[in-house]
Amino acid sequence: MPSLFTPSKTFSLPTLLLLLQLFTINLRSAADAQIGVCYGTMGDNLPSASEVVSLYISNNINRMRIYHPNQDALNALRSSSIELILGVANPDLQGLATSADNAIQWVQTNVLNYWPSVKIKYIAVGNEVSPVGGSSQYTQYVLPAIQNIYQAIRAQSLRDQIKYGMVNTDTRICLMQCWIRFMLQLVMWRFVVSESGWPSDGGFAATYDNADTYLDNLILRAKSGSPRRPSKSTEIYIFAMFDENQKSPEIEKHFGLFFPNKQEKYPFGFS
Repeated sequence: MPSLFTPSKTFSLPTLLLLLQLFTINLRSAADAQIGVCYGTMGDNLPSASEVVSLYISNNINRMRIYHPNQDALNALRSSSIELILGVANPDLQGLATSADNAIQWVQTNVLNYWPSVKIKYIAVGNEVSPVGGSSQYTQYVLPAIQNIYQAIRAQSLRDQIKYGMVNTDTRICLMQCWIRFMLQLVMWRFVVSESGWPSDGGFAATYDNADTYLDNLILRAKSGSPRRPSKSTEIYIFAMFDENQKSPEIEKHFGLFFPNKQEKYPFGFS
């Protein structure tokens, strides 16, 4: 996850906006607050997927994002009421972009094998793919991968049930013209905040109090909507469910709402 707190970055409004990681998709307006939590698994001390799903349910967290087709998580989600953002892993983008058959197989294996028992709401194609930096090799594949997955979903008559899009603000810079041309043929779209959070330790301004304040205000924003659209609630996914001890740099290990032992880090609830 892009961090505000590395020494090479300044603490600025544009950086804050990048942290929000806007996810461009098509969805209908909702009357209530729509808050989910991202479930990452980069830790060697995390609960089992079935325990995680139970923790979501017991805390009234009704939406989940996973970053790749985690089969344990998908099986644990069967027959639950949790709505899911299902991620496409970056290393899979090239294969999905260059072969419609690969996209059909991906949809069969990771969507149709679970739908509708698992409430897959969105497919997020790629994660934090940027035209500069360590993920730049994937940039050219994002849009064609979206197109092939769309066609595979459409062939199963699930276009109106499962939405799709890309998760990254940086990628929009280099793909926006193609993206607009493609999307205008398909949908009327708005933004979902698919990843936003604040660390409790590990770097500049990363304190428990700052994280608690940020998350409280983020949840209030989800309930009240944006200043320009106060009557429309905002769908927001908080990063992340757990502290993950195998992430780097150090600050990335401290975004969790829960400790790995399932103890709450913060006092707020989701009811």
